[in-house]
Amino acid sequence: MTIPPDEFLQRMWDEHEIAKTLFRWSHAIDFGRTSEFIDCFTEDGELLVFSSDWVVAGPEAWTDFVERHREGRHLHNVTTPLIEVDGDHATAESFALRIDADAQRSPFIYAFAVYKDRLVRCPDGRWRIESRFVDRLGHATDVAPPRH
Repeated sequence: MTIPPDEFLQRMWDEHEIAKTLFRWSHAIDFGRTSEFIDCFTEDGELLVFSSDWVVAGPEAWTDFVERHREGRHLHNVTTPLIEVDGDHATAESFALRIDADAQRSPFIYAFAVYKDRLVRCPDGRWRIESRFVDRLGHATDVAPPRH
């Protein structure tokens, strides 16, 4: 099936902008950029962490979530997003690694997960996360768990 060039370019641009939202989320949480983190979500957006039945939604909860992540040395690495766009809605499934540093600053993988996102193109043209489901597949057991 042949896709018209303008439709193809729009699809590629949408996927690029969605990937930027996914990556912006990681940078915002790891560098404590609260307003940028909140802006990754729609006003009614939510984060659901399956392994702990934990739901984070709304500006106050988002702010607290970012502040708690500032307390440690870690990075959220989002990789290989598989993005499907349908008009002004999209889904993305990505692998995620949380890389931490121990007291000697040696890195280790603290957790690995799959992020399952639903996104929407907002009136300002930006893609934002409507829902992020974190399916944590495993985490380090010989270190103290994160304080969330």
